[in-house]
Amino acid sequence: MTAYTQPVAQQVTNPVSQFAFDNNGVVIDLPAVSDTGTQSVSGSMIFGIGTQADNVLGGADVLKASSATGYITTSFNGGNTQSFLDSGSNGLFFSNSTLPSCGSWFCPPSPQAFNATLQGTSGATNTLSFSVGNANTLFATSNYAFDNLAGTACGIFDWGLPLFFGRRIFTAIDSRATPAGPGPYYAF
Repeated sequence: MTAYTQPVAQQVTNPVSQFAFDNNGVVIDLPAVSDTGTQSVSGSMIFGIGTQADNVLGGADVLKASSATGYITTSFNGGNTQSFLDSGSNGLFFSNSTLPSCGSWFCPPSPQAFNATLQGTSGATNTLSFSVGNANTLFATSNYAFDNLAGTACGIFDWGLPLFFGRRIFTAIDSRATPAGPGPYYAF
């Protein structure tokens, strides 16, 4: 995966920012799934942050993102990498030369546990534990949603859908006022 900049004239405006109300971000709220996955998942996308009773930040850790790139930093395996949260990616994607791969997916002989620390531009951090399963084993099930599916990426850490399972994750829109200050940020 290679990051690149799209000219502003070709960028699409986030439709949530065009709402009359609840237009400062979204909350993705998904239940946890088992390490062997599940066939389907039902959750919620809630519009707004701190604008209604169902989108209150509460005690969530707020990780400010770069307003130029939307990136935060992930400290993992002794290095720091630009990173972002993306519920549209079906796995976690990062660089790791010690995990066996099968094509563009990781396929360790048994699930592997890891820790990483996410840091926002303001210095706030959140340390996460996550695991990586064998993609071939996962794909051999009749399931479609996995909390431990991961693949290779070079130079960036894509915190995809597995991160969202079992969490309420807030994404604030750039320059929009929220109870935690203006976006962009991620909070969970």
